[in-house]
This record gives sequence, structure tokens and C-alpha cells, in this order.
Amino acid sequence: MPPVNALLQQHTRKEADDAALVREYKETGRLETLAALYERYMDLVYGVCLKYLDEGSAKDAVMQIFEELIVKVKQHDIQAFRGWLHVLARNHCLMKLRAAGTRGRIVAMEEEGFVESGPFIIRIMETGWKTTSRPWSAVWKSCPKNRRKA
Repeated sequence: MPPVNALLQQHTRKEADDAALVREYKETGRLETLAALYERYMDLVYGVCLKYLDEGSAKDAVMQIFEELIVKVKQHDIQAFRGWLHVLARNHCLMKLRAAGTRGRIVAMEEEGFVESGPFIIRIMETGWKTTSRPWSAVWKSCPKNRRKA
């Protein structure tokens, strides 16, 4: 059984606010501190990743994002960790999609805002990216005829 002091320290870390943990990590570089902070938001990160990636890739991305945090937290002045992490996770996933497209698998219709990447069709909207498993032909058929370009 861990000593009482260690249990108290662990409990205190859980209750510490995000800014304090970010500050502590920047000062000490202790991965345990960053892990305690990241653990609070791992479900959020996984949910963001699932919006863009399949289940296996989303799980991998959660770990890759933690590895990114080790460096990026020290480089940035983070005011709201949760929001900052959400943006980091989203950008990580979008970069993975972009990388997949650079191998010749992206077909863009700029005017319509559709991008094809592998088995997914991604529609770029004002609010962000959405994914669907609908095949390209189904998306094409749902597009109004006067808006189609061959």
C-alpha cells in the first residue's frame, strides 16, 4: 500500500486546476503531472478523434496527441487547457486526413466543398468538417443537378 503522503499528493493533484498542473509541468517536466492533466480529458480527445478517424486510428491518435503534448505544452502559453487540447486534437486528426490525401486519394470539388479521402466523404462547412460513410456516388446523387460539375 502506498504511503499516506503519496495518497494525499495524488488526491491533491486531482483537485488542482488545469492551470496549476500546466504550470507545474512546465517548471518540473514531470510526465506524471502531464499524465494527470491529460487523463481528465482523454475521453474528450478520443471523442474528437472519432469524429474524424476510424476507431483504431482514433485510439492511436489519443496516444500520439499525448506525445505531442510533451513538447507543445512547454512551447505555448495556454490559457484554457481544455479548449486548447480540443483544438490540438482536431488539428492532429485533420493533419492525418490531409496526409492520407497527399498520396493521391483526395478529390476536391472546391465550389461544392466536398473532399473525398479514402472511404469517407468529408464535407467542409462553415462550422468545420463532418464525415460520413456514404459512398461518393451517393453524395454525388444528393447534390442538386445544377450544382454538379463533371
